[in-house]
Amino acid sequence: MIVDGTLDKIEFAPGEGVRIRESLLRAIAESRIKADDVTKADMEEALLRMNDLPGVSAKAGLQPGAKPGFQPAGGGRR
Repeated sequence: MIVDGTLDKIEFAPGEGVRIRESLLRAIAESRIKADDVTKADMEEALLRMNDLPGVSAKAGLQPGAKPGFQPAGGGRR
């Protein structure tokens, strides 16, 4: 079942020894992913851009948000 939702927030989980500014990753994510119209293609584009950075291995997942219809996007980097 697919339910429309809105992106609540974007979280990053830095890996050990990775030296990259979270603000850079956030800028990439926010420029590609529209909070009120999240698409798989936009999320994949953001991940591809992040993975182009040296030492970054970005992944994404969706979780239920604090409010009905909202979900946070969690990402990790190694």
